[in-house]
Amino acid sequence: MEIQKKGNEIIIRKKLTSKETYKISKSKKRETISFYKKPSKIKGMASSTEDGKDVLFIDYDNTDKKVVLNDYKLLQGLFRLPQGYLFESSENSYHVVCLRKFKPSEIYHILSFTHTDSAYMSMPLRNLYKNWVLRIGTKKSKGRPKTRGIIGKPQNVGTLSKAHYDFLNKIFPNLENPKYNQFDKLKKICLQEYES
Repeated sequence: MEIQKKGNEIIIRKKLTSKETYKISKSKKRETISFYKKPSKIKGMASSTEDGKDVLFIDYDNTDKKVVLNDYKLLQGLFRLPQGYLFESSENSYHVVCLRKFKPSEIYHILSFTHTDSAYMSMPLRNLYKNWVLRIGTKKSKGRPKTRGIIGKPQNVGTLSKAHYDFLNKIFPNLENPKYNQFDKLKKICLQEYES
């Protein structure tokens, strides 16, 4: 980048690569120009179900696996959750999927008992579809999340999303499954693309 100042004029020359973009911001007191890498499009699975409820997704970044397991143990005691699925999205980063269905307000409450970051908790506020999303595709140099087994104690409580169960078993053919017995009869889930 080349910056020249001539009198009261500033000239900025920057050749953008195909992976870069820029943003110009103006306010009453300041004007800024920012150059940054273009966000990647990531494929994700949405928490929402056809009947207006959501399954519980939890996203942990830079977190020890013991913290994730302890959180789920606590949640099972407080909210009577069935066993869940554990995925590793990258080193020390995990996804938890619990197929039990809740109202969105209940999900917020449940997430407040975990060590997930606040940006993930508030995802529906920024998301056009008002749901939580977990990555299922590749992300830059990271591959797809890897299955890491079942977590929690066996408990058959609440109605579970059959559509999410079927989708997980389709994209992870060797997925180990808990013995669930109370599925809904719904068939559709939402897949979303988001920027990262």
